[in-house]
Amino acid sequence: MLALPGAGQARRVADIKTRGILTCGLAPDMPGFSLVIGPASATGLDADLCRAVARALLGDAAHARFVPIATIDQFRSDHTIDLVFHGLTAKPAREEAWGVRFAPVSFQDGQAIALHGDDPARTADDLDGAMVCVERDSIFAGQLRRARPNIRQLPQANATAARMAFQAGRCRGWSWDVSGLFSALSHDKAKRYRILPDRFSIEPLAPIIRAGDADLLKVARRAIPAALKDGTLYRRHFVEDANVTLERRPQRF
Repeated sequence: MLALPGAGQARRVADIKTRGILTCGLAPDMPGFSLVIGPASATGLDADLCRAVARALLGDAAHARFVPIATIDQFRSDHTIDLVFHGLTAKPAREEAWGVRFAPVSFQDGQAIALHGDDPARTADDLDGAMVCVERDSIFAGQLRRARPNIRQLPQANATAARMAFQAGRCRGWSWDVSGLFSALSHDKAKRYRILPDRFSIEPLAPIIRAGDADLLKVARRAIPAALKDGTLYRRHFVEDANVTLERRPQRF
């Protein structure tokens, strides 16, 4: 197991209460999930879940602080970051390899297909023979081929190239993870898009906490499901004013 700084301590909650601040690592620019504006300012589902944990620990969501984080190594090297929300799929093997524990699932992700908003297709079954852009030789190409062999693929060098080809009209749809589709297409406010309800994989996204911080994990296990329970955060970040329509919700909490 890779050791993380402070992995042996179990006083994270006490330390947070002493300093009066909960620090969360967030993806810097992932519409719907997180946009870090400054240390005390961030938007998105993950930012609001950080605030929910801060409220549970410190009595006030305003005591949450946000750090843009790009890699797991940044979390390893910066002991001041208490937990990380970053579109990470919860897998037991990652807990072992990274020396972390996954908190409760915050978003049920999975591979899907995005279409332009005026496309009449309602499900992937309506796309037999259609061309869909996908990253070449990727897990997404393989999963789509197995699940929908009648859909033709237009392979692209990477996800960005697949998005650009889709937006340029070279293919009818674009297949990637729901979180990636939503975030990438949300930047194009001038157009409307839809993400079909079919899922070709199940990828539960969850925040991570250092393996030794069982006290903080216990708080997160209460605070995160409670914040998600009534669906308000989901509607705020994935329904209201969104130019990308999710045809089916992630799991209810």
